[in-house]
Amino acid sequence: MQVITDNKAIKKIRCQFQGKCYASFLSFSEKKEHLPNPKSWLHPEEQLLLNRECLSEKRKNEFLLGRWAAKQAVIEIIPNLRLKEIAVLKGALGQPVLSVPCAENWSVSISHAENQAAALLFPEAFPMGLDIECKKSNIYQTVESALSRKERLQVSISSDKNLCALQIWSAKEALAKVLKLGFSLSPQILEVSNISKEKNHLRAFYQKFDMYNAQFFLLADMLVALCFPNENMHPTTLSLVEHY
Repeated sequence: MQVITDNKAIKKIRCQFQGKCYASFLSFSEKKEHLPNPKSWLHPEEQLLLNRECLSEKRKNEFLLGRWAAKQAVIEIIPNLRLKEIAVLKGALGQPVLSVPCAENWSVSISHAENQAAALLFPEAFPMGLDIECKKSNIYQTVESALSRKERLQVSISSDKNLCALQIWSAKEALAKVLKLGFSLSPQILEVSNISKEKNHLRAFYQKFDMYNAQFFLLADMLVALCFPNENMHPTTLSLVEHY
């Protein structure tokens, strides 16, 4: 599995894909206290959404961290925008909906883990999904009931059962975001058929959605899963752009 860096303070990663000119950007943020005053960068509609939702403190943190990460990814591709011009709103199924002036056909996927958030910006023509998970979490017992018999078998023969279960779960989460349905779908439908090692990275393949695959990499103590169309492509580079 590719390790990008051991530095938790990573801010942005550039993903480039072979075969076609797709470049996507991952942006990470952590701890709400590190962010500027939300009134200085939230879009008016985002501020209304935040006020209307009556979120718990944990959900408010996720709201702010996710949107900050998304906007940092946007300005990497579309510079000279003010952050308040960018809106990440809420779709009918809870999915993030990106609104950027003078720039259509871009989408964003957002994920949270503990006090961190990550956002992936990508062209709509190349749908992608993102999930991040804390590698230290003991997840197997938590997700075991959501795994298929075949997935449980994969975990049982793995030398690191917790990491294998985490990879399977993360791949499911990333695919659910591509489909924009979240876990309104049964996790069983998102079954991972196998995880294979290819050169310096791991790829997951899906039983019922064989048009997609997922790639994993490690960022300090975080597992990151990217799900994207299976066109015999994978990121040829995952490179650090900027540190905090």
